[in-house]
Amino acid sequence: MLVFLKNLSALTRPLSNVKNIAVILLACFLYEIVPAPHVLLMGFLSLSFVCSAVYAFNSWQDLEADSINRNKTHYSESVFYFGQNSVLFIILVLVSAGVIFGFLINWHFVVSLLLLLLAGFSYSYKKIRLKEIPVLGFFIGGIFPILFRFSAAWSMLALSFPPVSFLIILFFLKTGGFLLYKEIDRDYLLKQKSTSIVRLFGKKTNAIISNSFLISAFIVFYLIFSERFPLFWFVWTVILAFVPFLVINLKIFNKIKTESKKLRMAGFIYFVLILILAFLFS
Repeated sequence: MLVFLKNLSALTRPLSNVKNIAVILLACFLYEIVPAPHVLLMGFLSLSFVCSAVYAFNSWQDLEADSINRNKTHYSESVFYFGQNSVLFIILVLVSAGVIFGFLINWHFVVSLLLLLLAGFSYSYKKIRLKEIPVLGFFIGGIFPILFRFSAAWSMLALSFPPVSFLIILFFLKTGGFLLYKEIDRDYLLKQKSTSIVRLFGKKTNAIISNSFLISAFIVFYLIFSERFPLFWFVWTVILAFVPFLVINLKIFNKIKTESKKLRMAGFIYFVLILILAFLFS
């Protein structure tokens, strides 16, 4: 049973769905409305099922590449464990469950889910392999998914598209985070002669660009909401966010030798602790 759960977790990456909690809370925070608990639960489950389907599809399509990438061998091992036909069945079940829960919310939510699925599948699908086209792959795999997640979360509160200013914040935040994430796999991507976006610039340049986007996200956020929240609240937010950003930068420049998946696990734990503290002191 433990082996089964371990491989199912590697395939569907449930811990990565903690990000959906953050996206939903961000939408509630910005809209200043919290929906009924059952709507929150259905929205979270629906988003998580769809995101897990995309993760499983990615592992399936990247089977060969992940099997020789020491940072991602656990993904390929999960596909070998279940078998490709079973992985396809799991994906279909997750997609069906996500869409069914989505229809219980509203049609705008379902549209956002379908766009999220389209972006996730086209990013990894072997026939088109958009992840290998630097700029297009950057938007399809890095930027659009978080915007569609946020759009789904927003539609739980209002049947409308999110304000452009909020999307700009997410764009800056995700751009910086995505570039840093790709930098961790730079050596592997270069060795495989991948056309990933990391090949456009050197490591230091990409790090500067990534961190500039992250800093810009916080600056824009503060400029928009400076009248709503005191400066000390913003300062504490920056301090808490600085820790994972520092760790990732140290990892990129080989100052930290810990495996990426262990750092990712520590990051999830850190994020959950922040959510608990925010809830207790809100």
